Amino acid sequence: MATNATSHNQSDDPVELIFLGTGTSSSLPHVDCLTAPPGAKPCRTCLSTLKPEGKKNIRRNTSVAMRIPGKDGKKITVIIDVGKSFQAAAVEWFPKYGLRRIDAVLITHAHADAMNGLDDLRGWTLRSSIQSHVDLYVSQATFKEVQRAFPYLVAKEYASGGGDVPEFKWHIIEDRVPFEIEDTGVFIKPFSVHHGRIFSTAPPVEFMPSPWSGSPTSTTASTPNPPGSPVHPGCHTPLQPGALAPTTDLTKPIQPYLCFGFVIQESVVYISDVSRIPEDVWNFLLPNTPTITHGTNGTNGLNGVNGPPPMLDDSTLSGLTLLALDTRFHTKSMSYLEKRLRGSFRRPMPS
Repeated sequence: MATNATSHNQSDDPVELIFLGTGTSSSLPHVDCLTAPPGAKPCRTCLSTLKPEGKKNIRRNTSVAMRIPGKDGKKITVIIDVGKSFQAAAVEWFPKYGLRRIDAVLITHAHADAMNGLDDLRGWTLRSSIQSHVDLYVSQATFKEVQRAFPYLVAKEYASGGGDVPEFKWHIIEDRVPFEIEDTGVFIKPFSVHHGRIFSTAPPVEFMPSPWSGSPTSTTASTPNPPGSPVHPGCHTPLQPGALAPTTDLTKPIQPYLCFGFVIQESVVYISDVSRIPEDVWNFLLPNTPTITHGTNGTNGLNGVNGPPPMLDDSTLSGLTLLALDTRFHTKSMSYLEKRLRGSFRRPMPS
């Protein structure tokens, strides 16, 4: 699926946005639905994907490809997120829309559905088949997580097997600090939103791998209990029937998990994984609109980025469920979002 928005920095050529995926981390269809035993309640959505008319219900990890007018009218291809299903999405949609070279990959956060397809980018760079390297733009936190989970993607000396790894040029980007994609004339403003919460009571222990060290889980069991045992923080033995699990300390403040959104060329605002948009981020996105504090201190965290808010041509809004969730907007919160965005459109939003 593709849509257009007008780029107002370089020309009147439209920004092309192609949805590579619009699903959650688990994607659709679900294996448990497709293999349900006789007599089980059928899942009409998942089962519909087995027929040609239901193909639209196949939902891969959320990701987009954008073609943006850059300097001298050159089209710049930007991908946002390369999750677990990126390779399948690229195989389907790149040929259809004439996509090939990738000028930049933006990663919103360090979850599997946003970054676990990074290794598949070797298809672009191995023996310079399409290009010599891919430019990756990530937060410091995401870079450290990639370094921990996939050290060979950061430094080749950690590679094994045949040693075929993708070639990356890493760029560390910061919250509300604009940047240009490699002198292309394409400008991006990253900003942080909440995507659920962090459940650990302290930051994870730093682990810097080396070619002579294994990961912690390769030398000791990941948990002290056998598979299937209920394990909880601070609990080193399986719970006995009827026993109560330790509860979270409710006196400690909840630490939100942060995920990047992006303003692209002042014409596209992209927010994928979001449970809450802090008020200071609203001030950043819509600085000329009245502030609604909702109990916050109303701080305007613009970091020197001033000017009119982005004016949008089109919108695509989606809520995950009818019920409230900790990690994503649901139907009611999407309605609130739509009302706050109404003033940012050049033409009226449909009711």
